[in-house]
Amino acid sequence: MTEVKTSVFRRRRYGQHFLKDRKIIQRMIDLSNVGPHDTVYEIGTGTGNLTERLCARARFVISSEIDASLFKKVRVKLSGLRNLKLENIDGFGTDVRFEFLVASLPYSASRRFIEWLACLTFTRAIVLMQQEFAEKILSPPKTSDYSAVSVIAQSCLRVRTEESVSRSAFTPPPQVDSVILALEPRNPATPELIRMINKFFSFKRKLASSMLATLARQHNIDLSVSIHLIRQQRVTDLSPDELFGLAATVYNKIKA
Repeated sequence: MTEVKTSVFRRRRYGQHFLKDRKIIQRMIDLSNVGPHDTVYEIGTGTGNLTERLCARARFVISSEIDASLFKKVRVKLSGLRNLKLENIDGFGTDVRFEFLVASLPYSASRRFIEWLACLTFTRAIVLMQQEFAEKILSPPKTSDYSAVSVIAQSCLRVRTEESVSRSAFTPPPQVDSVILALEPRNPATPELIRMINKFFSFKRKLASSMLATLARQHNIDLSVSIHLIRQQRVTDLSPDELFGLAATVYNKIKA
């Protein structure tokens, strides 16, 4: 394979910091449980370091890279891999089917990734992301970091923190710490439910009953039972599963 210096690949346009630590790369692949009969999807080919190792383990790898300049260079570097399909696309904008996902995500794409993954059927995902964001998606109710993405992650996915990753594992080094997360499907959502949960958090400082009364008026629907059940709790007092259930109730009544 053609060797390409890492410096050639440095692209800040999409907020990428490229994983270079071979031990972390191998750790991610081992955590994925990918075997020789599996198909793997990678978002963000980057320098191809992770991609190359995935191809050595999996039956087939599909890897997407949104940066056209980066894609051209890594396509040359990985041209000898016959079980690899490289695509110059937005990795979240495709209907690709996969069993496993392994990716070192651009930090700027983390929220979009969670909302996208929550709507899919898959076996297991291993992702590297910013530690602060990982803490946010795992935040419990009644805390300052509890947000719509916390609800989406916890109600739709099983999320576990596997390992902290040093800033020196990347080039260029980021200004923040990172972690490896393992994610598995729990209760798949739909884009409509994701939007409804996000809408709920535009009322985060209000009582949930007040929020539901407002939505009932806006859409001319009856939410009296739900309003009675949640009584005097604020939106951020409710658990992820409670908010997911409310989102489903409201959406189903709107579309009925």
